[in-house]
Amino acid sequence: MHSHIEVWLPRMPKSRKEAEQMVGELMAPYDSNRPGATAEAFWDWYVIGGRWTGEHDGFDSETDIRNYEVCRICKGTGDRGDYDDEKMRNWHRGCNSCRGTGLSHTWETAPHPGDIMELDKVSDSMTAFAVLVNGEYRETDDTKSLKEYLKRTFKITTGVLVTVDCHD
Repeated sequence: MHSHIEVWLPRMPKSRKEAEQMVGELMAPYDSNRPGATAEAFWDWYVIGGRWTGEHDGFDSETDIRNYEVCRICKGTGDRGDYDDEKMRNWHRGCNSCRGTGLSHTWETAPHPGDIMELDKVSDSMTAFAVLVNGEYRETDDTKSLKEYLKRTFKITTGVLVTVDCHD
């Protein structure tokens, strides 16, 4: 299962690489792959952004051409050529992977700068399944504003949020 986690950092990283390092250090104790992992471990892999890329600023990864590649099923033709059932062929517009466009969405989304953002610039209506603050993992009431949750629970009004797609 994938979960939307927001990792809080006290300052803006100088680069995406530094952000990945900072997030990695905070996430490490919760890695279910590490020897001696406890019940508190909540991920077996993660990526910054992922399925939740654009949550901070409303960016739609479906509009980013970097997130597409030539379809491996139809080899970019838009037609698989192996449908025996005309109804299925029409339903999939020729190819069930690219829906007849010749381009399929990539497995991973391209890095989006907005996935690492100062808290005051994050949308007031953004929610998340959980947060990781100062090494503490907490599931949120994800129907309310994450900014309000951070203020109420941790007294945090500044810093940086990093969107993380966690798999468990």
